[in-house]
Amino acid sequence: MTADDLVWILPLIPAVAALAMLAARGRATLVWLDLLASLGVLTLALVIAGEVPSRPIAAGPLRADSLAIPFLLLIGFLAVATSIYSNGWVRHEVAHGGMKASSLRYYHALVQAFIATMLVTVLADNLGILWTAMEGTTITSAVLVGFHGDRRGLEAAWKYIIVTTIGISFGLFGTILIYAAAAHAHGAISDAMSWSEINTIASRLDPGIVRIGFIFVMVGYGTKAGLAPMHMWLPDAHSQAPTPVSALLSGAS
Repeated sequence: MTADDLVWILPLIPAVAALAMLAARGRATLVWLDLLASLGVLTLALVIAGEVPSRPIAAGPLRADSLAIPFLLLIGFLAVATSIYSNGWVRHEVAHGGMKASSLRYYHALVQAFIATMLVTVLADNLGILWTAMEGTTITSAVLVGFHGDRRGLEAAWKYIIVTTIGISFGLFGTILIYAAAAHAHGAISDAMSWSEINTIASRLDPGIVRIGFIFVMVGYGTKAGLAPMHMWLPDAHSQAPTPVSALLSGAS
């Protein structure tokens, strides 16, 4: 196994853990799977951080460079912290009727799926995969926001979905514009989707198209990030989401 292989193994850890959780039984098993997967993410992120200073590492459409490292480490630390906190939080929620014991596996699986989509978003070296992963974070986190199933939680989840989906649509249009400018400048349609390839021909991109694309991307992804004034979903989502999920949304999403 080479250092480049670590890039695709990193998001695979929480993805596999999420699938395993769906088949797991017992709160203790779920808690340990959650913690081990999060520790695996953090450990691998630290290993990748040690490899990147010598050279960026890449595997297919995934790439880790010096810009990605702070975000990978942040996601890893938050994953471990929320996993540790979730142990006591889940016990309290089940004991006081805030969550059914039978739904714990879905909760833990969704959290790990959310972490996996965030990792792919950070590692994506492809415009299409970046947008798809960003939409994946929206789907998984929206289900978690309304996980309790009460009226206010479901209302917050729908508001989150509607507002961020509109934003992501703007981001998609901006992404298409950047791709069109890159394809025209590069001449090779397949390479025009790669961020690293676009960076090498940045000076040859049509500035008019890039400016318009940047505006759409900023508005679109800014809505997903909760930047003012596109943050109207944020107070409701954070107040209704499970506490560990709110921490992940605040720190890494």
